[in-house]
Amino acid sequence: MEKINRYQKAIDVLEIVRSDCLKWIEARGALEGNEAKRNRILGKTVGIGVKLGELYANEYIADPEAAERNLIEAVETALKEQKRRDDEGVKEGEGPWMNNEEMGGALECKRFPHITSVINPISPNATRTQALADHYEAKNQHYLAAPLYLQALTLLPTTNCHAVVLSK
Repeated sequence: MEKINRYQKAIDVLEIVRSDCLKWIEARGALEGNEAKRNRILGKTVGIGVKLGELYANEYIADPEAAERNLIEAVETALKEQKRRDDEGVKEGEGPWMNNEEMGGALECKRFPHITSVINPISPNATRTQALADHYEAKNQHYLAAPLYLQALTLLPTTNCHAVVLSK
């Protein structure tokens, strides 16, 4: 839908998919044997939240409050899951969560797909989930963007191209 400039339709579809994912996680995510599925669906939910944030921030929709709400929810979900894993450990069958590069990417973003695909071609998931800091920067809320950029820097190895772009 987005490719044919049907942004509101794309938003509607993604809102339905995200809602269904969240309902599944709530109803079946804690059941034994669903650990890997929960992990995959939760990761997709984070990605959908970031994509919704990008669509709401789009010049044709221009709903910055909805964009911010979705971006914050996506970042909070990613960080809560990481904290749960740090506190409780990884449950058997869960599989990996976001690595430091992807987590750093969740805190920092370049909103232009043609640029971000060049910045991080190895980890498109990290690039796709990078949005909150740039959102604040675009709204001239640098006091909110700066800590997110700094946190993203601490999560990235110094040889990573994201670290180079962020430190400029």
